[in-house]
Amino acid sequence: MSLKINLIKVRSTFEINFYTGSIRLGDLLNAFDVPIYRPQASKITGIGNGYQREPKPSRVSDVAKRITTLVPGAGVPNKEAFVDNINLNIRNLDAESFVKPLHKNANGFGDIFQFEYTEAMGKFMVVDGQTRLKGAALAIFLAKQEKNIELVRDIEDIRVQVTLTFCKDEFKEAYVFYLINHYSKAIPPDGATRLLFEGMKNGKIRFINEVTRAGKNKEVEAMKVAEKLSTDSEIWAGFIKDFNETGPEKISIRAICKIIQPLYQKVNDSKSDEIQADTAVYEIVEAFWKGFKSAYPEMFDINSISQYNVLKAGPAEIMMKVLLKIFILKSSGAAIGDIKESAVFKRLLKSVLDKTIDTNPLGDKVSGAKLFLIGKKGSMGKYSNNAAKNDMAKVINERLFEHLNLPIA
Repeated sequence: MSLKINLIKVRSTFEINFYTGSIRLGDLLNAFDVPIYRPQASKITGIGNGYQREPKPSRVSDVAKRITTLVPGAGVPNKEAFVDNINLNIRNLDAESFVKPLHKNANGFGDIFQFEYTEAMGKFMVVDGQTRLKGAALAIFLAKQEKNIELVRDIEDIRVQVTLTFCKDEFKEAYVFYLINHYSKAIPPDGATRLLFEGMKNGKIRFINEVTRAGKNKEVEAMKVAEKLSTDSEIWAGFIKDFNETGPEKISIRAICKIIQPLYQKVNDSKSDEIQADTAVYEIVEAFWKGFKSAYPEMFDINSISQYNVLKAGPAEIMMKVLLKIFILKSSGAAIGDIKESAVFKRLLKSVLDKTIDTNPLGDKVSGAKLFLIGKKGSMGKYSNNAAKNDMAKVINERLFEHLNLPIA
């Protein structure tokens, strides 16, 4: 096997020249290797050893599916998985002597070269991008199983942009890997949700496809409610932080999305009129928290709110689980009243929470607003993991059933 690859000489870092170019995917798949760390060897150098972890099979499968799945606005094969460079290294210093300037006397940085690769030079070692390459290899394997030769050829003909180095020193190669991954961080979840929401809101087909592909429809739809709470809510405006916004006393907008999502799902499934689900959810959530404030004004008063954790992520999630149960009961015919009226929630929450008795870390019994006191004086702060939050929500919901004279579910 031999290849001719056009390259641009980009820079030199720790005595290694870095080139960038384009390689046909099928050619690269026939000539790559990944330096995987083998615990039994306890070293990163030598044949069969390395410094990278095995990719998760689910991620490799996700790449394969993305390449072969038809979505609106894109064709098959889908090339989006290769939007970024694959970083490669050839562990053969002599190989760089086969990188020749395309034009005589034009052999500096920014100039174009041609590299004639042969198998004798060794494999292209994948410094970064193994999941994408293995996903493409899986996509080709599956297409061959289905005898879809045209798809196999089309995947193999995808052009992949690469960064290429020539370095025999495996530790330098590993150091490049370290630098790439140390200074490259995944998009924070808040940022990802915000990007998907903005793209979907503006009707951008690739973002819409990504929301569907990632299974984030409800989370992104709930973002509409979270954003309105952040700007318009009598209770929540000023207490929700957006992506890249600072404020340790604020709850993240994605956290609000996540705790609204179960209610959004139920409301969306139950709607039969023309009112949008996000409008209905906002009205219910706002009425709930306004009623909560009316029942216990001291927890929301500007002069005393710092003594309570009611607007923190954990306690807020517990109370949203209570709201979800109220909505389900209302939908089942329970005599609760209009759940878009704050007065309904004021009466309900005052009665239920005053009868919800819990023990704080000091061993004292607390109820009502005292449940939400910060530190050891309150009890809500001790429910931090999902199981614990579910348990506390269940306790409050049992008092709710008692108040409504319903058998405890």
